[in-house]
Amino acid sequence: MLDNCAEFLFLWFALAKIGAVEVPINTALKGPLLVYLLNHSDSKILITQTSCLEQIAFVKDEVKRIERMFVTMRRPNR
Repeated sequence: MLDNCAEFLFLWFALAKIGAVEVPINTALKGPLLVYLLNHSDSKILITQTSCLEQIAFVKDEVKRIERMFVTMRRPNR
């Protein structure tokens, strides 16, 4: 659950290298649709960014399959 950024591309290649499958989730999703996608994608790990934490916190009690979550910390552009 990442915006278009360099981390998204690096993550895509890293997951392919280990044989994992990426399930891209639109960062604009909220509520029941976000819960549905997270619960039905068979995902166990969620990789996201700080700007999506509020959306995830709102639905975290309804999402049962996610075991771990990683949050990217982006540096400001110089």
